[in-house]
Amino acid sequence: MAKKAQPGVFEFLKSLVIALILAIIIKTSIVEAYKIPSSSMEDTLLIGDFILANKFLYGARLPLLNWRFPAIRDPKPGDVIIFKYPVDRRTDYIKRCVAVAGQEVALRDKVLYVDNKRFPDAPTGKYTEKLEGA
Repeated sequence: MAKKAQPGVFEFLKSLVIALILAIIIKTSIVEAYKIPSSSMEDTLLIGDFILANKFLYGARLPLLNWRFPAIRDPKPGDVIIFKYPVDRRTDYIKRCVAVAGQEVALRDKVLYVDNKRFPDAPTGKYTEKLEGA
């Protein structure tokens, strides 16, 4: 005769499955931890630091669906933003927003201009990366 599973085991497995589903939904749609990969934001964020990103703020994406929740607000200059590196989509870029839609951005002699005004560098501003085609 086959042994019956104990009721406690079933309840435990049921709770575990629910917890895993909730964790996946939270990670893909609401909040996610990211590790700082480079020194480009040093003096604010150091290599190896972890930050939590609020994905819901700018319109969280539902897993496996091509649908987003409405954004609570749009990004604004000064916000830390996380995006996929265009050349290698496996790499997360963590940068600070300097301009938004409708603003003119120019890079002249390694100096950033927003709306034809020199953008104030941080006291230890760094120019460390060159994107292909830039």
